[in-house]
Amino acid sequence: MAKKFEVKKPAKGKGIIADVHQVKTITGGNLTLSSKPKSVRKGERDPEIADAKRRILNRLPTQDGQVRTLMLDGIRRAELAISKYDNRRNRKTGELRVPDKSALARDLDQVVRQTLREARDQIIDNIERSVKTYLIGVRRSLPIKTC
Repeated sequence: MAKKFEVKKPAKGKGIIADVHQVKTITGGNLTLSSKPKSVRKGERDPEIADAKRRILNRLPTQDGQVRTLMLDGIRRAELAISKYDNRRNRKTGELRVPDKSALARDLDQVVRQTLREARDQIIDNIERSVKTYLIGVRRSLPIKTC
C-alpha cells in the first residue's frame, strides 16, 4: 500500500524541480525522494512517427484558418440579420417592436447554433484526420509488418 503524504513548502533554492524532495507522511515520518534524471532524447528516433508528427503540425495553420473563416462567416451572417431589422426601428425612439425583437433573437440564435455546429464538425474532422495520420505512422514503424 502506498504511503500517503503531505507536501512541505519548498525551501529557498529548492522547489518542485529540485533533485531531492522531503515530504512529511501522515504518520509523522519524513520521506526523502530523489530524482535520477535521464538524458533528454531530442526529436523522434523513428522516421515514420516523426514524419506523421511533422504532417500533423504542418496542417495546423490550415485547420486554424478554416475555423477562423467559419467564425468570420458567422459574424457576417449575424450582422446581416441585425441590419435586416434596423429598418424596422421606431423613428422617434430607435426601439424595435416586441415581435421584431423576438424575431431578431430567433435569427441570431439560429446563426450562432449553425456556426457552432459547423465549427465543431470541422474541429472533430481535423482531430480524426490527425489521429488517423499518427496511427498510420505508428503502424508503419512497427518492426513486425501486419496486413
